Amino acid sequence: MNNGIHTYQNGVRCWECSIFPCALERCRQKVNLHEPLQEVIFKNLLSRKDIRSFVNLGVGWGYYPLLARRLRPDLAIIGVEGAQNMIRASQDNFLLNGVSDINLIQSWLGKASRADAHSLDDLLQHVKLAPSCLLSVDIEGGAASMLKEASKTLKRVSEILIGTREAEHLDCLELLKQNGRWVIRLAVEPGQIPLQPDGLVWATRIPICDGFPWPEKSVAYATVERWQEAAAKSPSSFSAAGCPYFLAQNRYGRYCIPAEYKNQSEAKKLMQGKVWEEETVQFMCQHAGEGDIVHAGTSFGDMLPGLSSACCANGVIWAFEPNAISHAAAKMTLQINQTTNVILSHAALGEREMVTGILVRDASGRNMAGMSRIVTDQNHPQHLTEPVRVMALDQTIPSHRQVSLIHLDVECYEVQALQGAIEIIRAQRPLLVIETVPKQPWFEQVILNELGYRVLKKLDGNTAFICERPN
Repeated sequence: MNNGIHTYQNGVRCWECSIFPCALERCRQKVNLHEPLQEVIFKNLLSRKDIRSFVNLGVGWGYYPLLARRLRPDLAIIGVEGAQNMIRASQDNFLLNGVSDINLIQSWLGKASRADAHSLDDLLQHVKLAPSCLLSVDIEGGAASMLKEASKTLKRVSEILIGTREAEHLDCLELLKQNGRWVIRLAVEPGQIPLQPDGLVWATRIPICDGFPWPEKSVAYATVERWQEAAAKSPSSFSAAGCPYFLAQNRYGRYCIPAEYKNQSEAKKLMQGKVWEEETVQFMCQHAGEGDIVHAGTSFGDMLPGLSSACCANGVIWAFEPNAISHAAAKMTLQINQTTNVILSHAALGEREMVTGILVRDASGRNMAGMSRIVTDQNHPQHLTEPVRVMALDQTIPSHRQVSLIHLDVECYEVQALQGAIEIIRAQRPLLVIETVPKQPWFEQVILNELGYRVLKKLDGNTAFICERPN
């Protein structure tokens, strides 16, 4: 005898009177789960330990908060529901399952006509969410309206699952695409999912790391408009933020080159419409793989358009440039190519997080551009150096991201950069493309002997290493 209690096959227990009759009948006749497809994705996401909080919009009778609590006792859970009878039903079901630590908020979302409706930003403005948050949405056709007024909250969300009604499915997709920060992982229209009446949109926000501006935020929109307008009027050269630049173009894209670099080999080649280190670019594009790309020593972005177009659908390019002038030019290169899958940081790669000095000018005062290098001594005049942040890849790239290629052009700082990425390298065995092959014993002992990397190909003064030994 069930005493009016329905027990799902995952162990969640709910009072039968609280469950929508059609949903209860579906469980009894078909599969004893509320939404089988969505639950597979839901359980997979919560298996990731970097997901630290879960916000459920449209709690209903409390099914997903209860499932989340069974899967993750450590998870911070917030539920939002507008209907008073569903709030009571959820509370009764929480009590039935012995759960008392779910934060339940009564409010309508996506229903501007209601006096008791709120935007998600207003509702959660004082709620502290962990950096990686899963947002689940089932608010009866109000998802698109909710997304329009949730820009601040969405910046704190890393994964989103939306149960869509027919009229809003395409609107939700379009809003996420317009945002520019979401990769659509799954989009199935209403009526197309077996045993689930609603449609489903699953999207992942990249990056999950704070501290890395997306390209469209790297330069203020007003500034971008000014320098693009100036560049259009004077295609050969223009000025942005008081610094003169040149525009160049090749088959991969367009580039902003600092005017003081114009006599350097890299700049000259691009200004002739050619590709700098063409064999290397082609090789990396052909071997981009199914994961993210690390590109350290970005300069003014001469490889970014090519790598961006070759990156896999859900991939990201993690780009690092320590020279301030080169970094500013790389940001504009991203802007002018409308690139949205590159995360550019004004930083160098190293073994650990720190701030150190970088030599950016030679004795004559000329900017060293791509030849800028980390200095660990104090023998260089202060006016020739700049402070720079050093980052370690293992502490920068989220653990669930797959890295398929690491390219290092870091002026004899390769060992330190590799040491800071050793966890990624051990676990994922990415292809390595290195400008200066280290002669230090650590490289031979760890990378070559212990991990089994070998030389695959020489390219433009770079060396590609491949590991065929399983991890």
